[in-house]
This record gives sequence, C-alpha cells and structure tokens, in this order.
Amino acid sequence: MSALIGGGRGAETADGSQDVRAHLQRLLASPAFRTSKRCGRFLEFIVNEALNGRAASLKERTLAVEVFDRSASWDAGDDTIVRVGAREVRKRLAQYYSTSEAANEQIRIVLPLGSYVPDFVRLEPSPEISLPPVVAEAHTTKAPKRRSALWSAALVVAALVLVFFFTWKSFGPAKNAAFDTFWSPFFHSKDPVILAVAHPMVYTPSAHAYQLNSLKMNGPQDASAPLKLPPEALNGADFLPQPDQYLAFGDALAAANVNVLLALHGRDAHLRFASKVEFADLREAPAIIIGAFSNRWTIELTQHLRYHFGYNQAWIPAILDSRNPEKSWISVSQNGTSSEDYFLIARLVNSSSGNLVIVGAGIGQVGTEAAGRFLTIPERLAGVLQTLAPDWAHRNLELVLHARVIGNSPVDPELVASYVW
Repeated sequence: MSALIGGGRGAETADGSQDVRAHLQRLLASPAFRTSKRCGRFLEFIVNEALNGRAASLKERTLAVEVFDRSASWDAGDDTIVRVGAREVRKRLAQYYSTSEAANEQIRIVLPLGSYVPDFVRLEPSPEISLPPVVAEAHTTKAPKRRSALWSAALVVAALVLVFFFTWKSFGPAKNAAFDTFWSPFFHSKDPVILAVAHPMVYTPSAHAYQLNSLKMNGPQDASAPLKLPPEALNGADFLPQPDQYLAFGDALAAANVNVLLALHGRDAHLRFASKVEFADLREAPAIIIGAFSNRWTIELTQHLRYHFGYNQAWIPAILDSRNPEKSWISVSQNGTSSEDYFLIARLVNSSSGNLVIVGAGIGQVGTEAAGRFLTIPERLAGVLQTLAPDWAHRNLELVLHARVIGNSPVDPELVASYVW
C-alpha cells in the first residue's frame, strides 16, 4: 500500500518533509544521479521548491533559468532542454528504484508525465510472512522459462520479417508513383534513417512478490502467470520498473516492415528506442517514428498539429482534432482485446527538427501494426495519397485511418480524416 505525503498535490507534514529530504540526499548520492550533475541539480531544485511551498513556480521557464542557466529571453520552442532534462530525471529515478539499494526505502519521489511538480509517496510495509528458503530457490528455476518465452517472441518477429522480405524479393515492390514520391526522400537520403520505436514502461513483480505468490499457491508458479495475491499483500516496492527493455508486438511488426522496406531500397536504418534519440539526432537525419503514447517523439512532434494523440473528455486515450475539441477517435476494446483501432500517419516536410519526419502510430499496438502495414504496401498508401491535393508531396500532411480488428489482427484500413498544409 502507499500514501501520498506531499509534493505539489498534497499537504506535507514537518516529519514527512524531513524524511523526503533525507531520501533526496540518498538519491543524489546514488550512482543513478551521482554521474549526472545536471539531473541531480534538476531533482534537488524541484523537490526543495515543492517542500518549501513554491510548487506553483515550477514552470518550464523557471527551470530553464534556475537549473540550466538560460537567459530570461529563453524560448521553449527553440530549446527543449527542460523537457529532455525531465525525461532523464524520470529515467534515473526508475533506475534507482529498481536497484537493491532502494529495497528498504519507504519513500518514492515521482515526477508525473507532463508536470515539473514532484509527488512524494510513502510506501506502507506489507504484512510480514515467514518464507521457507526453498521457495526462493524454487522460484529461481523459473527464470529460464521466462527468458525462453522472450526468445520465442523474438523468433516469431524474426520469422514474420523473413516472410515479408522474401515476398518482396520474389515479386518486387509494385511500381507506384505516389508511393515512391512519399518515400523518395528516405530512399535517397545520404544519412542512415533514424527508426525510433516506442517502449512502454513495464513493471515486473519483485522476488518478494513471487515468493508470497508461491507460498499462497503451495509451490512455485510459472513466471509468466499473473500473481494470485490480494492488493493489500503488496506495496509499491513489489513492482520493479524495467525501462528500455520491452517492445509492444504490434510496434515491433511495424518497425520490422519499415526496416525491410528501407533495406530493399538500399538504405540503412538505425533502430533505436525513442528514449535514446535526442533532438540533435533528429536534426542530423530523417526519422521514422513508430508508436504513440510511449514514444516521446510522437507526442513532441505532433502535439501542436491538427490531429494528435491525447485524452478525450472522458480521459480515454484518443486521436484528437484541435479544430474540433468535441471530436475524437478512440480504440474500442473489451477485456483488453480491441475490436477496432485508429492510427495516425504524419509526413512532416517542415518539422521542428528541420528534417523530414514520418510518424506511424496507433492508439493501441494493433493500430500501430496497421500503420506499419499501411506505410509499406504501395497500393494501400497510394490509394489514399491520390485523394489529396496534387501538391501534397511538398507540404505537411496528416491521415487518420480506422482499422477493424479480427483475431487480434487489423484488416485493410479506411481513411476517416486528412489534412494537408
């Protein structure tokens, strides 16, 4: 169990403040922050401001001036250093809390997405249960099965890539002027293309959680099976963040399709997690951005466009229309399985990076898979491009498409909205 003890969203007691300050000092001394003075300075500043009752002052401009020594004339549109710094701090917090060094910490400092005001969470200890040593030993024997499962998933993706590759090699890509025009800047780029993929933050149960579960189930369970424990038996320390390790299956398929397309045209692609791509990288080479809500560059590069990802009035993930706030497209799902999804294709000739950018992303992973297929099959993409203004190739464009899902696979999509400017 956990409780909010302060920050910008709750009242802080004197004792709680002292505990947070002590926890902050341990954080700053840890390897996660000791190696980055900038991240340490960022974290220390926002925590102290929040504890001193000045959370309302934690705005992007304030941080740019106070933490990064920017001038008062600093322009957020030209310099994303604060947003990049916040992302790095979140990453380092996750790294610290996933280590054994943090196992006994009863406080967590959380920097919510879209905010520079930290939350302070106190973890309440779970009930003590005596565990026989054999349980822990038995659990360790399950690890190879988990690795085997991950390898199996990787082999499935590799097999699908090979099928795609040899299909193209056997029959060759259809000659299509609109398709070739859409991709031409990438096919003729002198620089390797950046292929930035989304990476959801995955939390895995701790050894303590697995031990409790094994005790309850009278023996060790498969590591891929859900825990059979009541919520009150666990606390925040029982779920360990695993940053930059996992990829949604639909996103993997989309990235694989695009990667093969580029390879068939003799182009190299640097496949990287979005968190490892900096704005300076996007300035140096054209980029293809795969995935939505867990890809920082999809959100960053499309947030001011007409069609963009966000949350509708019911706080449901959606594609929004900035010209019609009442309009949104959402993925319909039941029991975690989608019956339909929507995806966004954006081709930005005049992106904020100064380089060509293509975004292919669905609200869910099935939508992203559909986006990857749509982008790499000439007939599908060209059929939609031919409905746009004749000079679309020299302008920015956005497409919103709908895909029904049958058996967890998307069918041929249909265009529901487009915008060229």
